[in-house]
Amino acid sequence: MTGQPIQRFLSYGAELAGLSVGYTAEFFETVPPGAGELIAPSVAIVIKEVTARLLSPRERIRIDAATDVATYRISSRLLAGHICRSDGFFDNMEYRGSPSQELLEAVLLKARDSFEEKKVRHLGLFYANLVFTDYVSPQTAHLLLKQLERLSYRQLCLIALVGAKESLDTEPLRRPNHSDPELEALKREEMDLHSTDLGTIGLLSGTAWVDQLSMLGKVMYDLAGLEEVSVADKAALEETIESLKHST
Repeated sequence: MTGQPIQRFLSYGAELAGLSVGYTAEFFETVPPGAGELIAPSVAIVIKEVTARLLSPRERIRIDAATDVATYRISSRLLAGHICRSDGFFDNMEYRGSPSQELLEAVLLKARDSFEEKKVRHLGLFYANLVFTDYVSPQTAHLLLKQLERLSYRQLCLIALVGAKESLDTEPLRRPNHSDPELEALKREEMDLHSTDLGTIGLLSGTAWVDQLSMLGKVMYDLAGLEEVSVADKAALEETIESLKHST
């Protein structure tokens, strides 16, 4: 699917969702023949279904943003020569859509409800990277997506910081009690990322006082594009943790 067919698809999606996808159209127009033929129809169908629902202006903006991020990243990777997965991810199942459509719908609905709007970009990246990641099954992707939805943006920053540094000393943060409620909340957010807490899947591991990414944490880091978390946000978080080492 190249040239005019993709242009028509993108224009159709823009009419449905109010998307600003002009730059994405430029990318798709130069994609090698056949590279996007599996992806574009799935995206078009899901956009039509999701945007047929009653949406507030803010919900529409979030869906637009997640879709823009996803299509931009997919087209960029196709142009770079990356090969999309060929494990049946785009194949329609009996009486239902493809795993790709199910996951894209889930991503867009979670983006719609993401009141921490800095997370929306990473929801879009999650789907885009999943298109090329055949070692993550749809079942595991749904599990990780549920976790991505429930995590706060600050927790994503924590995972991003640990991933960038490979390990993070959190001993000062784990003190029994903090006089500052903000620090106590941050401690709880950090502890929630470990498998010892109920309701989590253990995105962080490591020794008692040093955080590292677990196996699933590394997958989340890659799929959600957490290496792209704002440098300023990571630096502010690291500064807060480091300052505790010198406090009394």
